[in-house]
Amino acid sequence: MRLRDAAKWIKEKITGKKTEETPVLTPMIATEEDIEKAKEMDREIEEMEKKSALMAPIVTSQAEMERLQRFESDSKQIAEMAGKSHEEVAEAILKVTTETPASLEEATQQVYERMELQAEVAAETKEESDTPFVQRWAEAKGMTVQELEQETGWTAEQLEQNIIDSSRIITTELVKAQRLMKILMTNNSRRRKGIPMVRRQQLLRAERNQRRRRSENRKES
Repeated sequence: MRLRDAAKWIKEKITGKKTEETPVLTPMIATEEDIEKAKEMDREIEEMEKKSALMAPIVTSQAEMERLQRFESDSKQIAEMAGKSHEEVAEAILKVTTETPASLEEATQQVYERMELQAEVAAETKEESDTPFVQRWAEAKGMTVQELEQETGWTAEQLEQNIIDSSRIITTELVKAQRLMKILMTNNSRRRKGIPMVRRQQLLRAERNQRRRRSENRKES
């Protein structure tokens, strides 16, 4: 295949159009019009080659753009599910990609699972905190609140108040116990910093010996 035929074939493949047949003329009989047509074809081929060389980066950029769009969409969904801001979720995902070898997709999945679990725990905690103590006590005993009232002889309001008062007493006693433990630990630490028992006995023995020698010296004098 001659060079010009190859150029024509490349142009047809790129554009999808058939090129007009250009007679191959020798420089001796070629007119100025033929020469201009040949030059124009060469310029078109060069442009097509440049475009084909740039195709790979364009495709890569398009793929990256699609990944970023998916990342933005997924992070927004996670933010709505977790009740957090979009910026906070996006930063959490990017932090995973910088601190671990995880890809953007893997980091997104990790953050989704973590925040989904946090949302479930928060919902359960809120539901539990909104439930009265007396109802939780009745459920723990496998009874209804009415059955618990009949068993104890108290109303639900009285039971609730008794539980709250008992909790306060227990909390107060725990605080007192913690303070007492702290005082005992401090005193023990101070004792350990003093003179050890063995050393103290040695000093007392040396002091007694010294007094005995003084007494003997007085008797001799």
